[in-house]
Amino acid sequence: MEADTIQITSKHKALSYAFAYIGGGAVSHWKYYDGVCPEKQFIVDMLNLADFHLCNSSVYKQVMNMNPSDWFDYINSSTCVICKKPLDELDPNDPSLFEDDGYM
Repeated sequence: MEADTIQITSKHKALSYAFAYIGGGAVSHWKYYDGVCPEKQFIVDMLNLADFHLCNSSVYKQVMNMNPSDWFDYINSSTCVICKKPLDELDPNDPSLFEDDGYM
């Protein structure tokens, strides 16, 4: 099709949006917006959500004071130190791995 024969017959425009962020098996954030420039507001909301998670992810970071021998054992471990299961048998999608049981 030649460029000079293309005719635009309709234009799609966003009028509103809604989203729900599911974290830890539950909705942790939700937003509905119906207003001026929803596409710009959506980007703002996504950036705010990213900032929120980046700020709060430091809650789970703990300094591990280990000597070089401890690090070597940690890196080369083949079993979980908490549940004693082989690491290759653990399912990273299992929500029970992240339950609050005093280890965090």
